[in-house]
Amino acid sequence: MALDVGCAHGLSEEELSLYHGQLARLLKPGAPYLLFARLTRDGDERSWLDEKQLRTLFARNFDLEKVEYGETVVNEQAPWCSAWFWFRRAD
Repeated sequence: MALDVGCAHGLSEEELSLYHGQLARLLKPGAPYLLFARLTRDGDERSWLDEKQLRTLFARNFDLEKVEYGETVVNEQAPWCSAWFWFRRAD
């Protein structure tokens, strides 16, 4: 099992690709991978995690079982779009 609570959304596109490759290498088929990430929202100038990019990249080697969307508030800042992604390492 692997758990990522807020790391992947800070990676560049190239780093995320390398990260994906290492997860696929380390996890046995059938192993769960849970990812919590801050998502890019239209109009947000900061680059967080683009969900379409994430889904495309992880479609190789992983099955997406569930997504739970929400908004996260930290220290009274404006809420930001976030989600939990439940993946499973493909056979």
